[in-house]
Amino acid sequence: MVARDGIAIVSPLGEHDACTADVFRNALDRHAHQGFGVIVDLARTEYIDSAILGVVLTTWRQCQADGRAFGIVLPPDASTFIHRLMDTSGLRPVLPLYDDLESAIAQLDADEPHQLTG
Repeated sequence: MVARDGIAIVSPLGEHDACTADVFRNALDRHAHQGFGVIVDLARTEYIDSAILGVVLTTWRQCQADGRAFGIVLPPDASTFIHRLMDTSGLRPVLPLYDDLESAIAQLDADEPHQLTG
């Protein structure tokens, strides 16, 4: 985790699933309790399952409720599986996705937190 401009950047490396969901949730919660906005950087993540996606969605909703910034970095060249998960889940047009970390930071600094619709 790296904190930058009041935003915690969490970059899970490798593969993450139900077995690592609690560790991932604890890392995100730790920053939430410090009042940070959150960026989940999936640039070097190879695999996530629905348990991890659920943790991400819960964190996003918590950030919205608290008025904190939230974003997900998912570069075009990131894991094909994660791109497919975003598409098949229908979350790509809903989640605040960014192509790179610098764009996410710049946008989160400039915008209001993304609101859940629907």
